[in-house]
Amino acid sequence: MRIPSLWPIIQENFRTVLRNKTLILLFLSTAGFSWSTELILHISPLYIRSLGATIFETGLVFSLAGIVATALSIPGGILSDKFGRKILILISMILAIISPYTFTLIDTWTLMIPLMIIFRLTFSFNLPARMAIITDHTTGVNRSGVMSIMNLVFPIGVALGLSIGGYFADSLGWTVTFYIVAAVSAVSTIPAIFLK
Repeated sequence: MRIPSLWPIIQENFRTVLRNKTLILLFLSTAGFSWSTELILHISPLYIRSLGATIFETGLVFSLAGIVATALSIPGGILSDKFGRKILILISMILAIISPYTFTLIDTWTLMIPLMIIFRLTFSFNLPARMAIITDHTTGVNRSGVMSIMNLVFPIGVALGLSIGGYFADSLGWTVTFYIVAAVSAVSTIPAIFLK
């Protein structure tokens, strides 16, 4: 069995994305969303530790946030179907703006539990709506290929976010870093406003 060349298929999938205004806007919005969340997601345990949490307590914050976020992923998809993809994405972006700002207002690790839950809800609302938009704008023939292109934002966000977030926290402090994350999330909301 002859294996087809992948390059023409990849090119066609990129063309599909570039010809579709909604997919371009979604890519831009998700790229900013991914980068902003990755700026702090993996270094925030250090912030929680700085508030006096033990290693176990730090893990507990993330476990509880993860459980709630997982439990609300299915309702997130249902809400996306009921109220529209754009609404859920905008709600998730608003949560992504507010959450990092609220991190600067607390002085005890226990308050990070509800705040981290709210922060993780951004994923519960964003991802199902985002996947549905991609599905709405693709066919069975190109859906997986376009999905893989659209999902490039996540490893790029991780690659760029972790070290830059660490640098910001080291050189500017936690408060400024959280303000930067909120600002990047706010800018990322602009393309989402124009989604159809």
